[in-house]
This record gives sequence, C-alpha cells and structure tokens, in this order.
Amino acid sequence: MKLRSFVILLVVGFCPAALAADYKPDFKLSVVVNEDTSWGRAANRFADAVEFRTRGRIKMRRYFEGRLYTGEQTTEFNLMQEGRADFIIGSTINWSPQVKELNLFLLPFLFSNYAALDAVEMGEPGRRLFKLMEQNGVVPIAWGENGFREVTNSNAQFESQMISKD
Repeated sequence: MKLRSFVILLVVGFCPAALAADYKPDFKLSVVVNEDTSWGRAANRFADAVEFRTRGRIKMRRYFEGRLYTGEQTTEFNLMQEGRADFIIGSTINWSPQVKELNLFLLPFLFSNYAALDAVEMGEPGRRLFKLMEQNGVVPIAWGENGFREVTNSNAQFESQMISKD
C-alpha cells in the first residue's frame, strides 16, 4: 500500500554569516545519500555549474552519504546554522527537529497528488516555511520531491482491507 505522503528534498544555501563573509574559494556541499542517486546527480550538477559559472574560482567540495555530519542525519541542519556546511541537499524529515513546521510533510495522506503538493510548496505555505528556515539561520533555495513512502505490515487481512478501500 502506498501512502500519499511525501518526503521533500531541499537544497539549502548560505547561512547568513557566510553571506557577510569575505570571498572564499571552497564551499562544502553535504548530501544525505550517495552519488549514484538522483539527489547525488543533482548535487554534482549543481557543484559543476557553480564551478563552471565562476570559471573555477569557486570549488564545491562534495560530502556524500552523510560524511560531513558523521551519520547523524538530524544534525545536518545544525551544520548550516554553525557554518560547517555551506550547502545541503537533504530531507525535511531530518530537519524537522530544528524547524517543527517541516513535519507538515510527514502527515500521511495529506496530499492527494503532486499538483497539490506543488501548490503548497509554491504557495503561501511554502513561502512561510522558507521564512521559518531563514529565521533559523538557513536560506532555502528550492523544493524538490522524493516520491511516496510505502507502508507494510505483517497482517495480510488488514492490508487487504486497506487496499479494497482505495
């Protein structure tokens, strides 16, 4: 059975302290997953584009599989707040301990389809969530989607009842 809940991918940019800092040639990009995923490929494209557009004056060091935060995914947002990461591609599920309102995306069956989710992200709720993240020291750049979550259990009778209600 598939739930119509989504995990949202965020690409998050400079913390305010980094915006005011002097020019620096190296930036750290943290990615929760490995390089061979869609998020990993997006991270590489983003980093390559920055390096290309700056004619190599700015390099993006890429840290895949949580290497920058040593496997503690829920501390990833703190890396941005503390300036230990400059960019992050990660999930709201891992950032909700710092910004409770991001739990919105963990509510099962909240969105009936991708269009409904897009309307929330691009509308007033999405703008308000961006402001909340900024108030917590992180500047969001974009939303991205990570698909559906699946729910299973060991009770076949319960599962068949749920499927028949769809």
